[in-house]
Amino acid sequence: MFIWGLDGSIQVNFNQTLAQSNTPDHMMGHVMSVAMLSIAGLMPLGSLIAGWGAGRFGSSEWLAGCRVLMIFLGIVSWTRLPALREMD
Repeated sequence: MFIWGLDGSIQVNFNQTLAQSNTPDHMMGHVMSVAMLSIAGLMPLGSLIAGWGAGRFGSSEWLAGCRVLMIFLGIVSWTRLPALREMD
């Protein structure tokens, strides 16, 4: 859990940096408000799904499945979205 939390904080900071550095100044407030709303608004839904999955399959199995899914999505993003690799 500690490593998961550490990784989450790094990922959130990385996403915020990318969003702010690639958003025009006149749109910054709109983009950041939508980003924060989506993070805060989707967190309860994610918690509901995680609770259901842990109850149905067991917490260890559910976390293992989530890890596999995140690695898969990372590989797909890395190979299919080269523009993400080229962001400054």
